[in-house]
Amino acid sequence: MSRPYAFINDEVRDYYQFRDYTLKVPASARAKFDQLNAHLRPHPILPGQVVVMTDGPSHLCTPEENELMMLARNVRLSMSGSVCAALGLPSAGTVLIGCAVVFGVAGAIGGGELGSPMGAVTGQHLFSWFEQ
Repeated sequence: MSRPYAFINDEVRDYYQFRDYTLKVPASARAKFDQLNAHLRPHPILPGQVVVMTDGPSHLCTPEENELMMLARNVRLSMSGSVCAALGLPSAGTVLIGCAVVFGVAGAIGGGELGSPMGAVTGQHLFSWFEQ
């Protein structure tokens, strides 16, 4: 079974066009895709938002998928400004760069994959930063 992954969207896209025609998510997998990307609907997908992908057959979410969904939701909230304003955080671009740097550094030292001990520690630090 392959592992779930996420990518950063690069342009404004209609959710359903993107899911059905660009990514060509099969009809049998659309419910799972919708579940993993609930943070994107019903709004247009904006540049900088995180899209979560998986080809896992189960309708239940794995711990890795849950971690990616939380990251994607936090990015969406930071882009809307609600979390940034409420918590005094920097702009969405800075938050996104911070996420990339944190996960990049963890990967550079050999353990940044989600589900690994270093990935779990890095994710905890990243999410605790959002909660400050």
